[in-house]
Amino acid sequence: KSRGFFGGKIVGISRVGRGYEVKGTGRGHALGIGALQDIEAFAMNGDANSMTIRLKSDPVLALEVNHRKCCIGNTLSLWGTENHPETACKFRLNEDNTISPMQNKRLVIGLDDKKGDIILVKRDDTRRRIVFTAIRNDFGAGSGFGFGAALRTWEAARAKKENKIKANEQKAQYYLKKDKREVLERLMMDGYCHFRGLVDSDLTNSALREINSRLGNNTNTADQLSGKVSPSTPAITNLFNMSAIPQLLQILLGIPQLPHQSAGQIALRFPGNHCEHGENRVSFRHFEAHRKQWHIDGLASEYLKGVTDHYGEIHNFDALVGVLLSPIQNKMSGELMLYPGSHFELADYLKEKGRIEEVRVKGQAVMPNGDRTDTLFARPPVHCLGAAGDVFIVNYMTAHLVAPNVSPHIRYAVYFRVKGPGYDPKVRYNPGPMLQPWVHWKGLNRVLGLPCKEEKEVDPNAVDGASSMSASTRSTEEALAALAVIDYTNNNGYVAVP
Repeated sequence: KSRGFFGGKIVGISRVGRGYEVKGTGRGHALGIGALQDIEAFAMNGDANSMTIRLKSDPVLALEVNHRKCCIGNTLSLWGTENHPETACKFRLNEDNTISPMQNKRLVIGLDDKKGDIILVKRDDTRRRIVFTAIRNDFGAGSGFGFGAALRTWEAARAKKENKIKANEQKAQYYLKKDKREVLERLMMDGYCHFRGLVDSDLTNSALREINSRLGNNTNTADQLSGKVSPSTPAITNLFNMSAIPQLLQILLGIPQLPHQSAGQIALRFPGNHCEHGENRVSFRHFEAHRKQWHIDGLASEYLKGVTDHYGEIHNFDALVGVLLSPIQNKMSGELMLYPGSHFELADYLKEKGRIEEVRVKGQAVMPNGDRTDTLFARPPVHCLGAAGDVFIVNYMTAHLVAPNVSPHIRYAVYFRVKGPGYDPKVRYNPGPMLQPWVHWKGLNRVLGLPCKEEKEVDPNAVDGASSMSASTRSTEEALAALAVIDYTNNNGYVAVP
């Protein structure tokens, strides 16, 4: 097991970010330095001169020198293939308890102490190399912290984390157990679902403390905290990673591994935002114009120079996840607003020949909002009210916006964007899920008895309305038509799961 002292804390090698899968090839995961409870255990298979180093909790994944380039500064990660374990990268244990790739004994596993990456360094780089110490030894002379004590501390932290994961699994199952099919039918038809109290108060309070500290210390400006920063601090990412959200999405997306988030978008809405002339009031005419300025994420725009002006690319994903950190009891409090059913209506719109290609090139500016909104969308927008800890899970294609804030309170929320394994991390343009909004949600499709076929390549220039819809899309529509009729008379417009 790899551990050491870093900034006065016990840290070690851990998985960071979310895992990824390359269809027909294998799957992998990035590595870095993690906190005590996240440190991974590894098993060394083979003899000291030729061994593979595998993740103990998932032996398919083995330590890999990225691109097999044995050079200073190159990173290491986890990679594995189910059917060909023999292709794993080989290492050797040196006399000084450092570990080298078989191809180059002069390089050893080390730490980039600025980025926290696991890299290759020179064997004589005593500042950055990692020395693997036997369990019977101490961390170092004078440290006062024996390995046995560290091991017990680590095991206690890991046990606490594993118990939390089990509790989250039970929580996710509970939220889907009661009227499970009705909840999922509404999710599919509306394009979103509201889950009450999915995130515990200790997590929301920690995130609030982090955000308010940033405000008080001028770490970020109010404008930046209105959606322009996505910190990777644990107080923010734990809203997702340590709650029941990953377990819930694992069920809905039908994926083998829990999704993980390495950053979260802080989205505050201050009193007066989107109101008339900076005043805390909104007339009917002002609201009618405002609600028609909806969007979907990932389309190029001028909102944030250097970030959102990615013309020629669409940065789409599977699920938008919003976590409320403050209660929203009344409309016009800076809350999220959604157009129910718009995910299907926008998909149909983009099936017209040449449209999705135009959106790729020109971005949000050519989407049919404004005066075309009510012609395209059959249902009015809903106001996503709720309490701190409530979560909204939204299909990527569901049109949304933020309501004006006439209240005296700041609206606190954090957003995460989740991609399932259907996305190739190297491809920045994947139009398939924009034309078939639920194609990656295999768990949801499975529960509802809908086809779970592999996504087919889509030629955007060949798409021409319903006539070009794939057999998979047609069968999905037929299955949807057979679903139980849903009562949409609920004025709030969302599913409230107790």
